[in-house]
Amino acid sequence: WDIDGVDILSVEADDKGHGRKESRTTFQIPAKLPQALAKKWPSAKSLIAVERQRTHKGVATINTDYYLSSLPLDIELAAKAVRQHWHIENQQHWVLDVTFREDCSRIGDCENAKKMALFRRIVLNLLEQHPLKASKPTKIRKAAWNGDFRSEIFFG
Repeated sequence: WDIDGVDILSVEADDKGHGRKESRTTFQIPAKLPQALAKKWPSAKSLIAVERQRTHKGVATINTDYYLSSLPLDIELAAKAVRQHWHIENQQHWVLDVTFREDCSRIGDCENAKKMALFRRIVLNLLEQHPLKASKPTKIRKAAWNGDFRSEIFFG
């Protein structure tokens, strides 16, 4: 693609799974930011857009996400990086929900919800670093009943 003299790189990918069909088109252009923004983000090299067309249980949706990236112009790398980012996000969300039942949280205040989400992620990282060969929920239960183990998780 070429719009107003700017080369727009693009790549398409299709996936099926979990009862869904998804088509993704990833676009990438050089980041030519205004001077004020370029000072704030000096490592910005490209802008990436990902358009997703999903069909799940007969319902079709289309959405587009945009990213400011330090990646050079390499559309295959950009598409892979965005996909990997969402894989990590989804995997972490699943672990947080299973381990901490995060989706059941009834914290109504937005700021307190953000603080608890940050705290849960810190605890999750500490649990992952602990050498005990056990699941995270098992480590949490053990920490709940054993103050010495809890201290070991937090302070090493």
